Amino acid sequence: MRLFGVIEVRADSLRLGPRDFGGVKPKQLLEALLVQRGRSLAKDQLAEMIWGEALPRKVAATIESYVSLLRSRLGAASGLIATETGGYRADLGGVEVDVDAFDRLLRDAAGAPPAERRPRLEGALAIAAAEVLEDEPYAEWAMDVRRMYAERRLQATCDLAETCLALHDPRAAVELAERALVFDPLFERAHRVAIVGHYALGEEGLALRAYERCRVTL
Repeated sequence: MRLFGVIEVRADSLRLGPRDFGGVKPKQLLEALLVQRGRSLAKDQLAEMIWGEALPRKVAATIESYVSLLRSRLGAASGLIATETGGYRADLGGVEVDVDAFDRLLRDAAGAPPAERRPRLEGALAIAAAEVLEDEPYAEWAMDVRRMYAERRLQATCDLAETCLALHDPRAAVELAERALVFDPLFERAHRVAIVGHYALGEEGLALRAYERCRVTL
């Protein structure tokens, strides 16, 4: 299952994208369950997340019909939506979720020697090439998890930049530091890597310019 970018579910030969879940609201219901990472949501909670105050006339029946529709679309993966008393949860047992793979690579990279850390961080950042559920930018139920992984991606980018410095690859370090500064211009670690990287490349003028940018920005 992919949550970075837009939602995608794969099971055997089945492949479902954001337009394959029977409409916007059923897709949002599935996403709302997924970001809870296995925690149960009551039907009234789901309704508030999906509709806000503009609730349909028959809330429970509408939610149940969406769940039925989702299960039919998911086919062999229909067990992904588990029924609980008064609500539902995402059953992630046996499911490979990209955010979990990202987190696992970050854990494996922590404390590893630079030569081993670099490919793990590169793999993690390749997975996190986009924001979590980027086609739901205004959904409050997606914002917390999106912010959390945006911060983890930022930190991983700078970790990789520092790792590249340790491996005597300052050019890659500078490129990664600049990428991190696009996400967060106030990220002091990234400024520091850019300064040191330019200096290691013999680009003293650019190093001084990077220092001045850091000083002015902060």
